[in-house]
Amino acid sequence: MTINELFNIKVNKILQAFAFSLFWIYGTYAQDPVQVISLSDKYNTFRDYSPINFEPIADYTKGKRFVAIGESSHGVTDMYFFNSQLARYLMEKGDCRALILEKPFSKILEVNDYIHGAAKDFKKLMNSNGLTPPVRDLIQWMREYNEGAESDQKVSIYGMDINGTNNRDAARYLNNLLVEMEQPVYMDADSLIKQAKGKKDMLMQGYINFVEKGFQNSDMKEILRAKDQEMVTAMIENLKMSLEFHQASPLTMTKKRDQFLFENVKFLEEKLVPKDASIFLWAHNGHIRKRGASFLYKPVGYFLHEKYGSEYMAIAQDFVRGKAYVLGEVTVTEKDNTDKMYVGNFLKEKTGISFLNLNKDLKLENATNIDWQTKFKLHNYTINKGMAKFDNDEFDALILLDEVTSIYDVKDWDSSF
Repeated sequence: MTINELFNIKVNKILQAFAFSLFWIYGTYAQDPVQVISLSDKYNTFRDYSPINFEPIADYTKGKRFVAIGESSHGVTDMYFFNSQLARYLMEKGDCRALILEKPFSKILEVNDYIHGAAKDFKKLMNSNGLTPPVRDLIQWMREYNEGAESDQKVSIYGMDINGTNNRDAARYLNNLLVEMEQPVYMDADSLIKQAKGKKDMLMQGYINFVEKGFQNSDMKEILRAKDQEMVTAMIENLKMSLEFHQASPLTMTKKRDQFLFENVKFLEEKLVPKDASIFLWAHNGHIRKRGASFLYKPVGYFLHEKYGSEYMAIAQDFVRGKAYVLGEVTVTEKDNTDKMYVGNFLKEKTGISFLNLNKDLKLENATNIDWQTKFKLHNYTINKGMAKFDNDEFDALILLDEVTSIYDVKDWDSSF
């Protein structure tokens, strides 16, 4: 090989690297106009309430099977407040008939019983499910709404998670059914969960085998209604998923969790929610995103988007400043938002609540256009304080709150509704 040939190869490699750098920079900082509309023109909290205009969101999401609303951090009062009020609006004014939370599948069923008229100790029920005051207000309203609603208009609440107390509550549900039908019980649910990990896993597998065989008995199938049989199957599947999740390695645990979240949501959509109704799904932004999949992780939104296509709508939610919660309360100021890709920096006026349309196939009425990067960052508070990068096609829209307060900073909560 001659010196000229070596020189040409070297030059070509340099040019390729330069072209790749330009492509990366363009992909990161390229701008497109997006629509933005104000939902409220002032800082909006439970303390200083001004009406929120939910109509643009209702029009934007009309006809969708899933309306997934995210949050950049758990434990933010104003996000709980906003989402609870939005859910109520879509139930009252629209066709939303189900609310799915990032809560244990088995545990939330007792809250759904309460909404449908069961006598329960409300305070104990809310505390045991870790539900915040804005959600408690929503649940009270849902119960009152159902009292006067026709059967096909009644609303329900469900959980999709397999974490937390899910396996204990699934075992309680199955044991209660067995007792009602005068059948033997393998082991008390509380005793089962209190075992040391190694022994607990072994006993849990034994318990699963026992109940699976028991409920497959032809006599048992005749006693159970079809709806009860479906729920029994779902509870047994939740026990299996919980066991597999807790036995997973740290590398696969998160991936399995979202896959199992999807299995629960799919069951609820197919078996329990009326076919002509929409579903309000409420979870962290990282869960509801439509893409962002990798070898180690696929969010529940990815699976839902793959199955339901345009019938699944994902709307992220973030804030500019205030208090959030990440293994303790943290304060976020505008000085923390100096990253050029942070969404809050694209709005000249950051007051009240803004709704940004990221879906080019949909249009907002009476909206203004702003320049928007095709890649952007949102706050991402889970176990650490930081930001996460997203692409426009991962969400259909974004809700941006100007200022927020941590739920753990609230000492004098009064009912919102």
